Amino acid sequence: MLREHHSFFLPNLLSFTNGNTYLGSFLGLRFRVKPAEQERDGEKRAVLECLCWYGEYCLEESEVVAEEVFPLDEQGREQVVDWLEAQWQAMPKPEGAQAEA
Repeated sequence: MLREHHSFFLPNLLSFTNGNTYLGSFLGLRFRVKPAEQERDGEKRAVLECLCWYGEYCLEESEVVAEEVFPLDEQGREQVVDWLEAQWQAMPKPEGAQAEA
């Protein structure tokens, strides 16, 4: 799966807690993971805002197919990886092509 695949990379938690946004790709899946603050029930909490799209074009030239928010902690980072795995599995694959996962 994604965690073990040599072509997949997601920065460590420190990168996100320092305010860095990450844009990445994995075999046709493109994604952005961005730290942000979200207000819920009057409390602010740090989160990771994630979105993904398919294809070879940049975010501005593409259609976002999924968005999700996760806590900005180690468990949330692991949930991001699981979510990206699910998005990649759901991605339309070309007919007759075998994906290397």
